[in-house]
Amino acid sequence: MVAAAVLVLAAAFGVLSARDPAPEPAAPPASAAAALAEVAPPGIEVAVLAREPVEVTVVIDGGEPETYALRVGEGRSFAAAESLRLRLSRGLTAQVTVNGKDLGMPGRPGRPWSSTWRYGTASGG
Repeated sequence: MVAAAVLVLAAAFGVLSARDPAPEPAAPPASAAAALAEVAPPGIEVAVLAREPVEVTVVIDGGEPETYALRVGEGRSFAAAESLRLRLSRGLTAQVTVNGKDLGMPGRPGRPWSSTWRYGTASGG
């Protein structure tokens, strides 16, 4: 009896499905940039990974500077909507990544390094 009910339901579902086909798949974006715009959140994301002890100062969207003392192997990430300024107390002491692009260890030994990124132009260095 239960088996017969299952067969009847399966047949009914199959008939209903055949009458109402699945909707057409959505068209893919016209370009890779359009695809990224759909997935990537707007703004600027910067990640810093200390390879040596370093002080990192960041100014997010024109706010007050914030300074962090990073130890070897310690990392921080920062996000901004419009602009982000990053300063390392000494160059070649930290690995920097901006919106997924690895900038390596920027700067020169013993000298401060800084860069500013603005939304729409923050593709790296």
